[in-house]
Formats: sequence, structure tokens, C-alpha cells
Amino acid sequence: MLSRCFVSAKFITVVIVLLIAMHCDVGETNAQYGGSVESTAVPSRHTFLGVKTEDVLHNNVNMVHVFSVVRDSPAGAAEIMVGDFITKIDHIQISNTAQLLHEVRSRKPGDRIVVTVLRPEGEVRLPVVLRDIADP
Repeated sequence: MLSRCFVSAKFITVVIVLLIAMHCDVGETNAQYGGSVESTAVPSRHTFLGVKTEDVLHNNVNMVHVFSVVRDSPAGAAEIMVGDFITKIDHIQISNTAQLLHEVRSRKPGDRIVVTVLRPEGEVRLPVVLRDIADP
């Protein structure tokens, strides 16, 4: 009976560790942050842009609207601003936050990308150097 309890406890520990690992990798991975992770556990490493976004329909076109820029982030350094509409990463059309997150996460920290944003004065192309979410 005692060995049975030990095996059960070991199994439960493995399941908990796997759940924590899954939480750290997927967890509250939030497209709003363009690649950041909100978790009290140690986050897995992800490329980070640093914007909070929402999907909007603007002039009958699906776009990604920036409603917040994380201080000291790659987006902030590139002067992406609240109110911008992200339309492209390099030459790839971006129409929703899931696509934005995918494009950011498909790159490595240190990669240089060009983010095209739509502002009242027109399109602006902004060079961005991505970094890891865990980097200060």
C-alpha cells in the first residue's frame, strides 16, 4: 500500500510539473503584448515587441490597433505610438493580433524587422530590433 501511494505521489508531481511547464510556455501568453508572457512562474523565452493591441475594422479593413506601448520595449524604442494601426511586419500584411503574435514569435531576439503603421498623416515604416521577453 505504501509503495502504491509513493507511485501515485510521484505521478501527481510529474503532472503538476508538466502543467507548470505548459503554463509557462503557453500560460497567459497574450497577443495584446505582441509576444510577452504574464505569469508568476518563470516564463519561457519569447521574442518581444511590447505593444498591447486590439483587432478593429477600420475603413472596412481588419487592422491591429495599438492601445498601449510597454515602456522600454522594442516598440517604444522604435516610436510605435498609441493610436497606430499595425499593417505590416516586413512585407507581410497583418490583419489581426494572432497574426502579429505569430510573426513576432517566429523571429529571434536581435532580429531587425520593419513595422509599418498607419497614422493620420499616412503610412510610416519603423525599424525595430526585437528582444527576448526575459531581457531587461
